Amino acid sequence: MLKKPKLILRGQQLVHPNEAFAFSLGHLLGDGSIKAGEKRMSVDHADKTYVEWKKAKMVELGIATKTSKIEIVTRRRTDLKEKTTTSYRFESRSLFAEWHKPFYVEKQAQDPTYNPKGRNKRRKQFPWKLVFWFNHPLALAVFYMDDGGVQTNQAYFATGEVSLKEVKFMQYALKRNFDLETTIRYSNKVAVGLLVRRKDCGKFVNIVQPYVNQVPSMRYKLNIT
Repeated sequence: MLKKPKLILRGQQLVHPNEAFAFSLGHLLGDGSIKAGEKRMSVDHADKTYVEWKKAKMVELGIATKTSKIEIVTRRRTDLKEKTTTSYRFESRSLFAEWHKPFYVEKQAQDPTYNPKGRNKRRKQFPWKLVFWFNHPLALAVFYMDDGGVQTNQAYFATGEVSLKEVKFMQYALKRNFDLETTIRYSNKVAVGLLVRRKDCGKFVNIVQPYVNQVPSMRYKLNIT
């Protein structure tokens, strides 16, 4: 079994270590982030109900505390019609120092978002170890609620700026660990997501439904036929 990155708490033990790892993995594959030099994982989403569920789940698992405050964050945007966007944000209590290295990499010239003059020099990656780590229904459900949705009445995962090779790591992990077959979706010859094949959508819903149903605002993502 490959060594997993540790979740470190100060002065307490994780209540459910396997679920805590699974939740953290699904969150980092999706909307979660860990900045270089920092040790805490942040939660930042426009859906307040979903952020509140994440906080409650993290408190239950021992990753966050009840005293963690959810802040309202307003950002100025120049790439959208709306001049500002609002989201809800808080940080974990747990320390994720070992998680940054496996999940972040320097951008290369072949990366779609590469900009030698840009401020962001690193991107998130899907490490090959996902094949062994990404195997818990909670991880799958959180990743889906973060970056998933319904396309052509099928479950779809947006894969962001990761490489085609990394998308194939995720594709193999979904097949190996959940017996879910997927098709890679492309835009301008760049891999942008994974679509669960229609024959496996019922199986997929059965796996994630217990968690997705806990968040009323996310239940529409189960409307797959």
